[in-house]
Amino acid sequence: MIKIIFEAHSTSLDNERDLSSGHNDIELSLLGLQQSKELGERYKNDKPDIIFCSDLQRSYKTAEIAFNGTNIPIIKDKRLRECDYGDLTQHPADEVKHQKEERISKPFPNGESYEQAAARMKSFLQDLQEKYDGKKIMIIGHRATQYGLEHWIKGVALREAVTAPWQWQPGWVYELEKPPLNVEQVQQTLDLVLPLLKELGIEYRVLGSVVMAAINGELHRKLGDLDLIIDSSKRSILRQKLLSAGFYDRGGMFKFARKYLSLETLEHDRLMEVGLFVGEFKEDGSFVIGSEKTNIFIDPHAVAPYQYQLFDHKIIGLPPEIIAAGIYLSERNPKRIQEKKILKEKGIVAAKSNYTHVRIFGVKADWIYYLAMGILDKIGMVRVAFGKPYDPWR
Repeated sequence: MIKIIFEAHSTSLDNERDLSSGHNDIELSLLGLQQSKELGERYKNDKPDIIFCSDLQRSYKTAEIAFNGTNIPIIKDKRLRECDYGDLTQHPADEVKHQKEERISKPFPNGESYEQAAARMKSFLQDLQEKYDGKKIMIIGHRATQYGLEHWIKGVALREAVTAPWQWQPGWVYELEKPPLNVEQVQQTLDLVLPLLKELGIEYRVLGSVVMAAINGELHRKLGDLDLIIDSSKRSILRQKLLSAGFYDRGGMFKFARKYLSLETLEHDRLMEVGLFVGEFKEDGSFVIGSEKTNIFIDPHAVAPYQYQLFDHKIIGLPPEIIAAGIYLSERNPKRIQEKKILKEKGIVAAKSNYTHVRIFGVKADWIYYLAMGILDKIGMVRVAFGKPYDPWR
């Protein structure tokens, strides 16, 4: 459990003019400077472990003044910003107040909605759950910051949180529990899929978070999917079996991936998603995705079978050092925080990421793969900064 203390930022110049700042980076007033010192006095004998604030100066300067001279880490995070009022930035506060209810889902002109601001807070809280269990956290933020806390932790409807009268008080306390693990869902998915693979005689390798759970000996977080690489010769029959068991094709960009990228993504109303990377296991032990002329070629040592156990199931996955290499390729994904910790505890060192090759009409072009991974990582960083999941397909 994480104890969260929320404190509103001190008075700004816009507050004194009765203007709605939004993303305008307005400074603290003289009164705000004094209030910040008083904030530090209130917590002189009850200090938090870590302080988070937005990257707007009325937030982070409140923290810096209040806790000046202490060694408490102060971390700026733009996800904690006020709602972006767009064209109404620095308009009279009453003008914004009268529009609040209609802006729950509909963004302010050239700004954002309260739902979008709340999504930023959801992402931030998920990161806290991953990294700061057992800590006392202070958040110095804005109204939208607190709306997110009320909505995601206390379960208050967002409309109710946004439109309720607000009155300052010396701190609000929240308790953030770790998310429940989906042990039963993972077990049931493995109970269905692994016997099917055996029955059909399909050569496969499990990769991703399921293997990380096996390395850990138990689930380390809620798992969303079971990813497999399989031989293309059995793709159709496995697909039909899964569809008969209640799975269905995921839409959107996954239609393109299914048609052109040798990737199947199947959803289920009760079980985890199943992702299938389809290719051919060669006699030398390598794995090839694509055609003879244009393909992705994975070296034999990177797809060598390695036996794990998760629950009562023996699963065949990629080698631990290859799993580790994959984790570090996307290490900016907040989900990787705990997974990197597990790898360190288990003494698993990542293999060099030089085992995936791209060939286009027989010409080696490995740089394309690593460029694509780098671009996806940067996109993920931007998405996280704006409160969205790291993976663009989520």
